[in-house]
Amino acid sequence: MLSCNEDVAIEIESFKSGARAYIIKGDNSLGKIIAHINKTITEPIRNIVREFGVPKFLILFFAVFAGMATVILWILKLL
Repeated sequence: MLSCNEDVAIEIESFKSGARAYIIKGDNSLGKIIAHINKTITEPIRNIVREFGVPKFLILFFAVFAGMATVILWILKLL
């Protein structure tokens, strides 16, 4: 959640409502948003590597393969 309000009670309510981050608007808010998005995207990959010892290359290969398959199936469905 991006807000200009620094009230802790509002922050707590935001987390109770499902917010995953509370970023206060300011000079570095864009950098914080980018860091949070990056962490959200890369955390599952890190967990798989850590828990199962799967190489990052293999995970990225399957992710790209699944993405390409999805696009191809979508294109074929349009035809």
